[in-house]
Amino acid sequence: MSESRKSPRRSSNVKRYAAPAAFWTALIVVQAGCDSRDVAKIDLGERIDDAELAKMAPKRDSEVLRFGFDVRGFPDEDARQYLPFLEYLEAATGLRFELRFTPKSHAIADELGAGRLQFAAIGAET
Repeated sequence: MSESRKSPRRSSNVKRYAAPAAFWTALIVVQAGCDSRDVAKIDLGERIDDAELAKMAPKRDSEVLRFGFDVRGFPDEDARQYLPFLEYLEAATGLRFELRFTPKSHAIADELGAGRLQFAAIGAET
């Protein structure tokens, strides 16, 4: 009988200390993930001047900048997502852009490195 009395008491002690223990554990985990190093400030309004941008632009009028991406869904869904972005870039810069589908057998980083793409949207799997 004495064991049956201890069981509910132990259970209530576990319940009493479970919430504070979970809180302190979560706090320690969060603090361990925080970094106290200084973070560089970035001004998103700052941009390069037009002369510097012109140096980076394609040299020939017929040259196209190719944009690749990791296929996330169906190709037509991905195209519907990225084409308006490329149309905006064309209107804003006067440069020509092309959406390039990267075959699943190729790594998008390899496509960038080989110069077949000039820029890309890369997901977590790459």
